[in-house]
Amino acid sequence: MPLFAAALAALALAAPPPAGAGEPPAPPVGTVTSASAGPLPSLQGGASLGRSGAAWVFGLGWPLLFAGYAQGVGDRDDLGGGLDVDWASSEFLLSGLWRREILGGGGAHLGLRVRLGFYACFGATWIWGDNPSDLGVQLSPGLAWSLDTPSGVLSVGGDVPMTWTFERGGGWIAAPRLAVSFETPLWSNLSLGARAGAGLRGAGGGAPGASQDRFQTELTILATWHAF
Repeated sequence: MPLFAAALAALALAAPPPAGAGEPPAPPVGTVTSASAGPLPSLQGGASLGRSGAAWVFGLGWPLLFAGYAQGVGDRDDLGGGLDVDWASSEFLLSGLWRREILGGGGAHLGLRVRLGFYACFGATWIWGDNPSDLGVQLSPGLAWSLDTPSGVLSVGGDVPMTWTFERGGGWIAAPRLAVSFETPLWSNLSLGARAGAGLRGAGGGAPGASQDRFQTELTILATWHAF
């Protein structure tokens, strides 16, 4: 009997532990772990949405209202479009967007972005007196840099919109601007943030605002919905 008891004890010590023993418990279904969570999707910075990634952005503030969409079409390229409304000057821009991430590493991203679209001014004079109605086209190249932080995404972007107008013999508008934004996740698919910016606007020919240059400021609340 002592020999039999000793043999059973030896077998118990040599047997493998039950499956899962010594491992941390699995997270609940639907929980995003730090290993699987990627950078916060944003249309303000330089990081691409990635292949098949997509996001909607909405903005409300001074002097802008806007909505935009972008879809990742490769590892570094996004295509999309949007509608921007400057309610202070009654200017509208319906444009397409191409963004390409050209550098990335260590949570920082640098991207090139280009917008091309249809411009319209409806001639409101409640703020700007020299603001006749007009139509035109706009090309806006720019660069954006962003940094992924534990709290969200910090972005700095510069754009140089150039608009060619058609009325009163034609004209031009140049409005370089610089903006800084920060976005933080609110729910699993929604982030909120704010953007502040400033720029100069010059115009010539028959374009709206040709009689005087303008110093422009912006303060906008952002909401980004990343469906997948």
